[in-house]
Amino acid sequence: MDIKRVKEIMSSSENIEVLYNRHSVWLDGVDDKTGRVKIRILDMRENVYVPVDDLVDTRKIINIDR
Repeated sequence: MDIKRVKEIMSSSENIEVLYNRHSVWLDGVDDKTGRVKIRILDMRENVYVPVDDLVDTRKIINIDR
């Protein structure tokens, strides 16, 4: 994925599924300078910063409990 797509997903009114290491994540923020994204791994409720390239956009609309 790229920074532009991360920002599109974050500003979308729909919940678009994004994966990190096969886990669904919530996008909490992006750092343009470092190319890192703050995510929340939904099934672990853990916040981490990861490289934008490690994220996968499934393009699926999902219902999630944030």
